[in-house]
Amino acid sequence: MFFYSQFNDISFIFIFFIAIVLSVFSCILVKKYFYILNIVDVPNDRSSHEQAVVLSAGVGFLFVLGCLVFFIVPDLIIANIYIVLSLLFLSLVSFYDDLKGLSNKFRIFIHFLVGNVFYFSNIKFLSLNLFFLDIVLNDYVSYFCTVFFVVALINIYNFMDGIDGYAGGVGVISSLFFGVSFLMIQNINLALICFVLAGALLGFLFFNFPSPKASVFMGDVGSAVLGAIFAFFSIKYSMVSYDFSYSIIIPMMVLGVFLCDASVTLCIRFFKKENIFQAHRSHFYQKLNIIGWSHQKIVLLEYIHLIVCILLVLGIFYGWEKLCIILFIISFIFKFTTIQRSYNRR
Repeated sequence: MFFYSQFNDISFIFIFFIAIVLSVFSCILVKKYFYILNIVDVPNDRSSHEQAVVLSAGVGFLFVLGCLVFFIVPDLIIANIYIVLSLLFLSLVSFYDDLKGLSNKFRIFIHFLVGNVFYFSNIKFLSLNLFFLDIVLNDYVSYFCTVFFVVALINIYNFMDGIDGYAGGVGVISSLFFGVSFLMIQNINLALICFVLAGALLGFLFFNFPSPKASVFMGDVGSAVLGAIFAFFSIKYSMVSYDFSYSIIIPMMVLGVFLCDASVTLCIRFFKKENIFQAHRSHFYQKLNIIGWSHQKIVLLEYIHLIVCILLVLGIFYGWEKLCIILFIISFIFKFTTIQRSYNRR
């Protein structure tokens, strides 16, 4: 097991940049050979791209993440072997889904299994501190909340991976937040994983950022596993303490640009009696694209909003809970209503 005395700020920066370099080379190889193997995404009427793009390039950064984590913190891998195996299984199933396609029911069943592995590996919600509600959970409620959260985040991350640079960029910023947070509470192993993930995703962004167009997509193999990983980080964060500073509200605010867009869109489609499992272009970031915003402009807006959300989280740490949560909610109401008005006028 590694301890803080063996690492300093330079070590984390070094590991971060090693992950970037290895991810770049890995993604180059994936891009080359997947194109030869015809593993590409052909555009359709719902697509935000116009030409065939290499699909499932998430294999590139996931391979780097797995290798570096195994090399740096092997004890953590062994201690959480069932979690690791569930993520590996999820990646294989999602890769097959990219290639051949799977039914929604089977896909959800696999996500449900992953959620169960989390819970029975003791990665579970112990309490809910939602500012207006503070309770210690019994086993049944903990099971439901944990599995639901894991399944939801896997699917939400997949839903939101719809334009160039979005899922990868949000992943980089969120990983850095979790990395610094775990570092502050002396959980060095998890901090290392977060910095490795941030570096691997940044290397992937060299090919996925819209400048002007992405040359690879991460595919379900990337987005589904990222959703599960961030579910893991979020639950582990909430298990640190019963204090509000470690409430699940904090990770949900950090991932708010995804969670709020997906949740509001899902509710709108549900009340309109639309099939919530059917692919669509109803997310607010997609509406921006429909009214003429470029991918680059959209993701920069979302990055800025994510950073604002993190600043509001820092405000909570300084004791301004009510004000920061209210500002968080107002920011999304303003954003969504502004986008919807522009979309309606198109």
